[in-house]
Amino acid sequence: MRKALDRIVMDGNRANDVIERIRALLKKAPARRDALDVNEAILQVVALLRGEAVKIVAVLDSGPGLDPTKLEQLYEAFYTTKPGSLGMGLSIFRSIVEVHGGRLWAEANEPRGAVFQLILPG
Repeated sequence: MRKALDRIVMDGNRANDVIERIRALLKKAPARRDALDVNEAILQVVALLRGEAVKIVAVLDSGPGLDPTKLEQLYEAFYTTKPGSLGMGLSIFRSIVEVHGGRLWAEANEPRGAVFQLILPG
């Protein structure tokens, strides 16, 4: 219970900071220059988005793209388009996702590249 209350207070303080900064922007106040612990900021963003992040994730790239006729082959063991690769990564990853009741798929990213999408049950 104590841990939950501590998180509520911490989240309330974080929300208050955001509101204060939005008000300052609207008032055209001079920008604050605070020291920032980037690692802590990332951990806070992850904590805020954790509920949504575990439901849907999409990774986009801008590489050469995917051949639409070979999308399902991507997940076959030992299939690879990269020199020196074993072709096991996506096969293993998809198996793990499916064991946990999720789904992994890929699509072309227009105008180039690929989009890999992952959904896990909430």
